[in-house]
Amino acid sequence: MTKFQPDIEQLRTILAHLSQPGKLDDHPWVEHLVTQDQPGSSPGEKLAHTVRQIFRKMMPAHPPRQGKRLDTRWGAFGILAAQYFVPIEFNLPPFQTQREAWLGIDQAILLYVFGPNAEISSEQRQQYCLVGNEPEIAPNSTISGWHRKGMEMLLEMVTQQAESHKIVTASFPVQSKTTIWKKVALVLGFVIFTFVVWLSLQGYHLYQQTQLVMRDVNTLKPYLSQHLQVDDIAKIAAQVSTLRTDLNVLQKDAEPFLWLAPGLGWVPTYGGDISQSPKILELATSLVAAADEGLQAIRPVVDTASAKDQPLDMLAVLNQLQRVQPRLLAAQLALAQGQEARKQINDNVLSEKTRSLLKEQIDPLLQKVQGKFRMDDALMLVKSAPSLLGVGKAGPKTYMLLIQNEDELRPTGGFITAVGSVVLKDGKLWDISIEGSDLINDLSKPYPRAPWQLDKYMGLPILVFRDSNWFTDFPTTALMAEYLYSYTRAHGVDGVITINQNVVVELLKILGPIRVQGVIYDITSENVLQYMRTAKEQKAPPGVVGPWDRKQFIGRLAKPLLEKILAARGDKLSTLSQTLITLLDQRYILMQFDDPDLTAFLAKHKWDGAVRPPVNSDFLLVVDTNVGYNKTSLVTKTSLAYDVDLTNLAKPVAKLTVRHTNQSTGDVPCEILPPVADEEKDYPINECYWTYLRIYTPAGTKLLSASPHAVPANETMDGTAVPAQTDDLGSEDIPGVHVFGTLVVIPQRQTLQTGFELELPVSILQQSATHEWTYHLTIQKQAGTKPAPLALRLFLPDEAKIIHATQGLTSGQGFWFYNTTLTQDIVIEITFSMAK
Repeated sequence: MTKFQPDIEQLRTILAHLSQPGKLDDHPWVEHLVTQDQPGSSPGEKLAHTVRQIFRKMMPAHPPRQGKRLDTRWGAFGILAAQYFVPIEFNLPPFQTQREAWLGIDQAILLYVFGPNAEISSEQRQQYCLVGNEPEIAPNSTISGWHRKGMEMLLEMVTQQAESHKIVTASFPVQSKTTIWKKVALVLGFVIFTFVVWLSLQGYHLYQQTQLVMRDVNTLKPYLSQHLQVDDIAKIAAQVSTLRTDLNVLQKDAEPFLWLAPGLGWVPTYGGDISQSPKILELATSLVAAADEGLQAIRPVVDTASAKDQPLDMLAVLNQLQRVQPRLLAAQLALAQGQEARKQINDNVLSEKTRSLLKEQIDPLLQKVQGKFRMDDALMLVKSAPSLLGVGKAGPKTYMLLIQNEDELRPTGGFITAVGSVVLKDGKLWDISIEGSDLINDLSKPYPRAPWQLDKYMGLPILVFRDSNWFTDFPTTALMAEYLYSYTRAHGVDGVITINQNVVVELLKILGPIRVQGVIYDITSENVLQYMRTAKEQKAPPGVVGPWDRKQFIGRLAKPLLEKILAARGDKLSTLSQTLITLLDQRYILMQFDDPDLTAFLAKHKWDGAVRPPVNSDFLLVVDTNVGYNKTSLVTKTSLAYDVDLTNLAKPVAKLTVRHTNQSTGDVPCEILPPVADEEKDYPINECYWTYLRIYTPAGTKLLSASPHAVPANETMDGTAVPAQTDDLGSEDIPGVHVFGTLVVIPQRQTLQTGFELELPVSILQQSATHEWTYHLTIQKQAGTKPAPLALRLFLPDEAKIIHATQGLTSGQGFWFYNTTLTQDIVIEITFSMAK
């Protein structure tokens, strides 16, 4: 038999003649891949059948990552399936070009996954949809890249099949010249036979135990593929405990053989998996142990918190959390062991199936657990909860609740329309009072000067409580709000929490309708915004003496809403918790606490609203501040375009374009206090939009040019024109940033674009010892803003070779692009080397 030396061209010949296998009878692969017991009447037919069977094994084990062209495994499989194999396997017309075959990828995948006669649900179609959601055919570079990758993968599998075939068919003649060697051979053969029998029995036992573990895993899969319900936790905990027991038995039974594993990497096909099996098994046992300890810890807490028709006993929950700290510590330790085992697994030697399992299932799980549900976070919260909730010696805790109106956008989420004082004692709501922000002022006292923009553009010379959130950095705003609050309220506060109208909407979606005093209809998520926009009572009723709170309707709304929140149990409580986390991630809620542990916790999760750019990184935060006396933020849309040019590594530059579109109706002149219709007298929306636009960039950034807009004298508060200028605002006392600002006035039904060309500091690019370059970008979302379209383009040197790129970054014509919607902070990273 000649040496098997396959190449791509030989594979292309086979694929081109799958429908005419007679032309493959003399193909050089026949002697290496065809056996006598294969179906087919001619060598070419047998070879074609073998290649088709090998190709089926190339199909990935898990569904495609939804809507991601970077799932190259399915792309490589799908393009080959559509162009070469589907016409033969399923008797369909062939495609003539690769671009035509791209259109048939989704159909090809469904045929191979479910077969030609299966009834496929819409959910299953969506699950296996790879390219159907793309707006247009992929670029030729993507299609050819998939095709090349597919050919390489198939060629590798053919090579492995040929090696296996050679091992099976090779003969090993035994030459013996003397009787003594015959006897030695006989004894040696008996010993080997005995060892093989024993090994087979042990192997069969391991196989049975492995099947038992897989059965446990399959039992858990339905729970893992859907939204976790609180009522399922007990079932899941019991099944995870069973899985842990069976997995420990498997590890104990396999332990005598694991020392052999690292030396078996030479075994065809699965040698790499076998060589890494000790660490893979350690990873599995550690993760399951962490899950088991964590679930056993939270079960009694969940049962207490989920008890229906009973008031929530927070003290009982805290006592239970204190008792389960050892289990939480054990879970943290097991998780750390699993993470360390994962680091020691060599992905490069694994089979495609095992590597995909680790990268697409285990790694995202580890990242998610590490990022959102760290055991050390849980332990810290258990420790801090009594103080946070005013339990025992900690005494009652008072928190300031800033209620912001995003229709009049301000840096931390919206105009401070009302403020609440919330008191917690022994884990229960002891007292709550909410009042309009205007009632907090005492103008007989010496207020600080307002930022010059508020003075010049709004005629506000002093900084009063309602404007205390001018500062984009929320810890600074919280400090100023506490200071001005103390002017008229004797009690201090232990923390500050902000919410806006969107938070109320999202809570009502979960909690359902509520009844509000004085309102004849139910308040729901559909009508609450309209209620809040029209419920202000401008004048006090007859007989009322003293200050009149025209926003007392907020307090009447808050009480039944809080009662429903505290009464939530079971799945509703679980959904409520997840929604609150989402609102924190999307910066609709910001928090600041005096407790240092909680402060560190909020900072780590970026829930404190701080402007904190990473070091040696590009950074962008775009902030609008409504400086007109209206609510036009409601009907103004914003989009961002950010182009970063790294073609000259010694001088990175960027261009930012901020696009504002005022969608208000009517024909009101651009005057600060224009005449308005009666229906908008108390809540003016349809007007021009005045915004003071600020952009936060890395410290050391230089403004090369900008395209600000001039504002005529008749559109300003003081009657003086504002030239087209960009203000250099320095750092605003925020470490690591440089801030630029400009006034923008957008008339009704018009769009304005404001551009900034920036020279970025060289430090945003980091070079490693191996001559690799990394660009890191953090785009922070302004608190309280609606999701905004974001288009990022990244230009790299022509000789750059990509090593790693954040998922979602896509190669375009001479640049990389990332189009998304800014719903929360976004982090982009790309690493590349420079070809010599």
